[in-house]
Amino acid sequence: MKHTILAGLLFYTTCAFSAGFFIPPSPFFPDTTTKTAEEETVIEDNPSADYAPYLVTDIMNTAKDNQPVTLSGKIIQRIKTGVYLFRDNSGDIQVYFDADELPKQGMHLNIPAAITGEVDRQPKQPVRVDADNIVFIF
Repeated sequence: MKHTILAGLLFYTTCAFSAGFFIPPSPFFPDTTTKTAEEETVIEDNPSADYAPYLVTDIMNTAKDNQPVTLSGKIIQRIKTGVYLFRDNSGDIQVYFDADELPKQGMHLNIPAAITGEVDRQPKQPVRVDADNIVFIF
């Protein structure tokens, strides 16, 4: 009796796999399911969903307030608590980190890093980036 049940289960799962009815999730391949029109609208309407790469000069000259950005370069100096000077090949800009956004291992100076955040433009203040995340590239 057990052999019959196991044989039937094996037959069923083999047929299901070969017909494509059951495809196990794979850590090696991304999810290829299509999004509904409603999901696509939410993604397109959310400006913070896309942190486009920018140079410091682009941020200083053309970026708008609260525009999401990604910077690649190095933190070169601590200005004061939570405020650091960031440098890429085009120039320098101040980057502000809230206390909960600072890396637990501490801030590493002169190490390549990628920062995501939003542009902060205030009257009579230097343009800066309010950082959401920093990743050090060792």
